[in-house]
Amino acid sequence: MFITVINKSKKNNSLYYGTLVLVVLLFCLRFIGLDKDLPQYGVGTYNAPDEGLYGFMGLNMYNYDSINPVVDVTDGITVTSYTAYHLKNNVLMNLMVYAGLIIIGDNYYGFRVPIVLIALLNLLLIMHVSAFLVKKYGSSLERDRWLVVGVSFLFTISFPFLITSRVVEPTILRMSFGLLAYDFFLRCKSIIVKYFSATILIAASMQLVYLTNVFFFVPIIVCGCIYLVKNDVASFRKSLFGAVAGGVTALALCEIYYKLVWNTNFLLNALNTFNDFSSVDGYQNATSAGFKAFVATVLDFWGANVFLFYMPVLALFLLALPWIVHRAYKEFDDALMFPFMAVVGLFFQTLATNDYIFRKAVLILPFVFFCLIINYLMNGFDILSKVNLLSFNGMYRCGICLLLLLILYYRFFSNKVGTAGDFSFVLKFVIIISTLAIILLLIGNLFSKICIDSRRVIQGIMAFTVFINIACGLKYVFFFNNYTEKDAMMTLKEYDDHVVFGAYAYGYSLYNDIKPVILRNDEYKDLYYDLKDTFLYLDVSNENNSAIDSYLEVNLFSGTNYFANRILTMPRSFTINGSSIDFALYEIELRANLVIKDSLSKQRLRELADVAKKAYEINIEYRDALQKQGDDKEEIVKQYNNAINDLAEKYDLDNDFVNLLKYGIKSDYLSFMAGATANTIYGNVYGDIYAGIGYPIYGDIYGNIYGDVDSLIYGDVYGHIYGNVNGEIVGEIYDND
Repeated sequence: MFITVINKSKKNNSLYYGTLVLVVLLFCLRFIGLDKDLPQYGVGTYNAPDEGLYGFMGLNMYNYDSINPVVDVTDGITVTSYTAYHLKNNVLMNLMVYAGLIIIGDNYYGFRVPIVLIALLNLLLIMHVSAFLVKKYGSSLERDRWLVVGVSFLFTISFPFLITSRVVEPTILRMSFGLLAYDFFLRCKSIIVKYFSATILIAASMQLVYLTNVFFFVPIIVCGCIYLVKNDVASFRKSLFGAVAGGVTALALCEIYYKLVWNTNFLLNALNTFNDFSSVDGYQNATSAGFKAFVATVLDFWGANVFLFYMPVLALFLLALPWIVHRAYKEFDDALMFPFMAVVGLFFQTLATNDYIFRKAVLILPFVFFCLIINYLMNGFDILSKVNLLSFNGMYRCGICLLLLLILYYRFFSNKVGTAGDFSFVLKFVIIISTLAIILLLIGNLFSKICIDSRRVIQGIMAFTVFINIACGLKYVFFFNNYTEKDAMMTLKEYDDHVVFGAYAYGYSLYNDIKPVILRNDEYKDLYYDLKDTFLYLDVSNENNSAIDSYLEVNLFSGTNYFANRILTMPRSFTINGSSIDFALYEIELRANLVIKDSLSKQRLRELADVAKKAYEINIEYRDALQKQGDDKEEIVKQYNNAINDLAEKYDLDNDFVNLLKYGIKSDYLSFMAGATANTIYGNVYGDIYAGIGYPIYGDIYGNIYGDVDSLIYGDVYGHIYGNVNGEIVGEIYDND
């Protein structure tokens, strides 16, 4: 009999550990197809080119052998790649990315494999913590430990976490530090060691991963303060000493990095980060931005993708909240208080700074599971029975139902978040149906004998949720065979060894040897003239060329005579709210760089100079009127176009020439080759000039000048000057006697 029990126990152990291994192997399937495109923004919440920003220090080390490179653009012109303050924190993940690029290669596998490995570590930590909770709270280890398998499986097939664990973005590593902190918090017997280890890990994650991991301090602070509330001063002092010692130790160690690499300190960098974020739309404090903004932020949090795809888990967590609060505080169960306050901490942080919570809420998914594990182990499926809440039970459940309905409306039918168009009808339908089933059960429990704590009902809804997550994983990851991001990078091989400016250039620097560089917007203007023949810029584009008309125009070219000319379009499978967002490579050019062919007759050249003068007069006549808004704006535009078209017809001008004439209205400068009849010329002049030079020319002149030079020529003259040089010529004159 005794031997039979032992053999049965061994068999059960083999089955248990064998199942855990199978879950780990299932998790490892995410190593497959790492070079595929990401799904639509609303579904996946990630934009592939953003990976270049989060991993750009690792890319800098790989491309330039420096985390903060000074790049030689051309002919001795150097620029220092700009590093935003909040990205300086993310050094640990970038070191892993750099190692992956070195070991595996300059491709998506080298770039993303380190992220999958971090995600695998998180899975093992979840197993480790869950096993501890089962041992602490479970009544039958042989039976309850299968809960570890169940939670690990749910976490593995979670579609939001599947996407998170295949993308270079710091959320995955932020989660690792949170899990490690909780693991140490659970297992350390000494209060001092418990608080020291948790604090040093969280402080390090703030300084070396992502600043807003500060919310993980909430559980530590709350747990420490409860000692005071419970009048346990000795324990409070120990927790305070351990926390302060851990924080100071982490700060001292991390200061070495900030001083050596950036010649700054963490606190100054953090203040600069907050200052930058304060001016960004979406990071405003929701509690002071009005009621609508507050509600929207609340729905952003509870309607984040991790909850949208796990609505039954969200409903169970909300149902369990009264018991969790009661148990965590009344009994001072710090093993429950920590994960609960982690969720609360991120919620209140979101109200203060809505930091793309749609995707980053996945941070707290393990902690939601930990709360539910403890609740299940102590209460089974009877969530509310331990606390006398019957007086408001119905109102509370109706409140949960209302929140679930608002989430569905907000994500699928409202235009406020701009993601509804990314979800297919089928995906919307199955999520809505599963949520309505929860709502019907919650409401039905108030009027019938159907109970929400019914084992079969809850298991049935969870099975449906598992189906949704697995189906989305298959559709949007494993059976999704688009490679447009990779193809775009391969296309850019044509520009190997060229410097490509723009924040998104890093996101397209795999599979090629382009030199990506980020600059502050105000730094670009100093480079336009020097790099006018080689200035490449990578940015968002679409059919309407909106990026050129808005962001580039306003931020990069305002007050200059330059614009971005698209020379290469890179189509993508990625969409935001149903609209495709492609990328394009642009070359910086003059708005009106009139190129005169040498083959033109002198009479024609004189005619073109006359055209430039008359176009200038037309532009001056209509400029102020065109810049005003009003009902007669359309008529003024029509009159202006007619005037230019009449001029084009009179002198038989082609469309390109006409477009150059019209560009003048967008700038205070007119760059037509018209000598003294025009304004400042930015760019080279190809052809003879039959007029005096009365305005500066910033460019080379490939032709003769039949007139006096009374102004500046910032360039060379490849021809003869038949007049007097009263002004200044910075370059050489190659054909004068």
